[in-house]
Amino acid sequence: MAYSTGSSSVVLIGDTETKPDTEPKVIQELQNKSVISVVIGDYHNAALTANGKLLTWGAYSNGALGLGDPTKLEPGTPGGFANERSKTLTLERGRSGELPEVNVPTEVRFDHNSKTPRDRFCFSATAAGWHTGALVIDLEVRSALGLFARTESVLTFQIYSLEMMTMRSRCKRRTQHRR
Repeated sequence: MAYSTGSSSVVLIGDTETKPDTEPKVIQELQNKSVISVVIGDYHNAALTANGKLLTWGAYSNGALGLGDPTKLEPGTPGGFANERSKTLTLERGRSGELPEVNVPTEVRFDHNSKTPRDRFCFSATAAGWHTGALVIDLEVRSALGLFARTESVLTFQIYSLEMMTMRSRCKRRTQHRR
């Protein structure tokens, strides 16, 4: 994998069979997206953009894409089955059938279990084997009294394991919210 950074970033992909004269694979959805980092797992990949978006693609790998469980996603959505029939056949086989791959880099939402969408910024990602992790910050200032209150606010850094989209608060720092 090779990539350049900046607003006109270019991402080129090869594999273990790539030779110096081999034409690289170009994923159009990653071109000119301000990609600043690309990480590689065994069966999946992720690209981090300068505006804090994490894009993943490849095989499901027990949730390493961070898009959700294919059996619970609506058919036709990224990470889900193409249609209801393929979903039903896989479920009837006890998930032994082929789970869908994601061929188009798709943005990971870090608010799967939230009642309302949250604005978050991913500033680091890593992948290895069947795992992906991300360091994410919540961009919405919240306090003990609610959103945008004038009291002491809590800034939370969170580490996400995309496999289960579990979230652990790793560092809480109290800051004075001043007007």
